[in-house]
Amino acid sequence: MNRSREQVLADILTAAREATTKTSIMYSARISYVQLLTHTKFLENQGMIKETKEGKWAVTDVGRDYLNYFEKITSLLKPRQLHTTTGQQYMEIK
Repeated sequence: MNRSREQVLADILTAAREATTKTSIMYSARISYVQLLTHTKFLENQGMIKETKEGKWAVTDVGRDYLNYFEKITSLLKPRQLHTTTGQQYMEIK
C-alpha cells in the first residue's frame, strides 16, 4: 500500500525532530533521494523544516504543529471495528 503525501511529509518531519542529515531523513522516512529533495524543498518553503548552521535539517514549530494535527487526524480515522457481512467490510462508528 502506498503512503499518502501527507504521510510521507509526516515521516520526514518525524525523522527531523532532532536535527539530522538528509541521508538519515531519507532512510528513516523510507524515501528516495529525488523524493527527499522534492519534499524538503516543499517543507522548507512552508516553514516546516529548516537547515541548521551545521548543515543538518530540523523541524520547526510549524512542522511540529503539522505533526500534532496529523497524528490527531489519523487517530480519528482509524477504524474502531470491522465487520464482514456478505463479503463486504464496513466500519462501525460509535
